[in-house]
Amino acid sequence: VSSILRNPFHSIIELLTQRDMNITNAIALPREEWFRNHIYYMFMGNRYKRVTGNIKLRDAGRTITDLDGAIYDTVSGNLALFQLKWQDYFVFDVKKFRSKAKNLASEIDSWGEAVESWLKDKSSDDLVKTLRLKLPEGRSITKIYLFGISWSTFRVQGYGYSREASHIACCNFPMFRRVRYSIGKSIDVFGDIFEQLLKEQTHIDENIKKESLDLYLPGIKVSLKDLFFSY
Repeated sequence: VSSILRNPFHSIIELLTQRDMNITNAIALPREEWFRNHIYYMFMGNRYKRVTGNIKLRDAGRTITDLDGAIYDTVSGNLALFQLKWQDYFVFDVKKFRSKAKNLASEIDSWGEAVESWLKDKSSDDLVKTLRLKLPEGRSITKIYLFGISWSTFRVQGYGYSREASHIACCNFPMFRRVRYSIGKSIDVFGDIFEQLLKEQTHIDENIKKESLDLYLPGIKVSLKDLFFSY
C-alpha cells in the first residue's frame, strides 16, 4: 500500500530490512565503487592518474583513516583526495534525519583532521607509495586538495549541524559535477574546483527573501516564521 504513495523501491528496502538487518550492508556494499567511478569518469585521459580502490592511511600499523578516492594531475602536479558519502535520506522521522545530518558533518570534519595529521608526519614519497602512484619522471606532488562529497545531501545547517573544518571543499555530487564541467580545461583544475566550491558554500543570494505565514484558528493566531524562501 505504501508503494502507491512513495517510491516502491524504498518500500521494498524497508520490508527486506525488517526481515533481515544484514540486507542493509548488502545493498550499500557496491555504492562506494559506483560513486568513485562517477567521480573518476570526470577526470579521464592520460593527464590524470586515478588510484584504484579504497586506500588506508596507516601509522605504526594502526589505521588512521581511509581515502575513498585519489586523483593526480600530471599537468599541475596537484593531488585531489576524496571522502565519499552515500546516505539514504528517505526517512520520515526528523530524529533519524537529524542523526544522519550530524554524522555527515562530524565524519567529514574528523576525516579531514585525520588526513591532515597523517600528512604532517609523512613525506611526499610516503604518500606516493601509500597511494601506489606511478608519477611521470621528474614529477612530484605540488599541492593537496581535500574534497568531501555526498551523493545527494550535504548542506545540513538547517538541521542544527554545521562543519567546522574550512580546509575541505564539500558539496553533493550534482554540485561537484556542475562545477567541474563549468571550469572545463584549466591548468589548475583541482585548485579551481576547490576555490569555486568554497565560494559557493559561503555565498548568500541577495535575491532570496524569507517568507512567513499566518494561520487563523478559532481564538488563536499561529505565525510560522521563515517557512520558505522566495526569489
